Amino acid sequence: MSGPVAPVTPPPCWQCCAPFTFDAWLDALVDWWAAVNVVRLACPACSAVEDVALETDAFERGYVYAAGTAHFAGMERHSLPGLAIRGCATHLEVTLGGRSRSLPRRDPPKTVTDPAAAEAKPVSSRSGRSTRRRRA
Repeated sequence: MSGPVAPVTPPPCWQCCAPFTFDAWLDALVDWWAAVNVVRLACPACSAVEDVALETDAFERGYVYAAGTAHFAGMERHSLPGLAIRGCATHLEVTLGGRSRSLPRRDPPKTVTDPAAAEAKPVSSRSGRSTRRRRA
């Protein structure tokens, strides 16, 4: 004989352990990085930001790293019954607990690969002096 099943709620914030309701979790979703299929989530209590990969009825906490291109490394998988996602070219539609939210698509962060852009930020030594050589 089994007892009553406790309702599944989103896990608490990884930083401050503040609990999430379905509405608070959905409101904490910031934007969608389509190239890696990752959503950023910002805790309303402590403002900690984390990367999560969403799928039907589940999500995975992790982080994005660069190895030539951006990749997502999932670390913790969580079941979240009722979570539904639908992506299109401009946004990601996320539904949870009978409520939907549209997350804007964001482009990957810019990296400094242009020599002219790299020249704009001189590298300093530990002494704080510029390491650029003076022209004679």
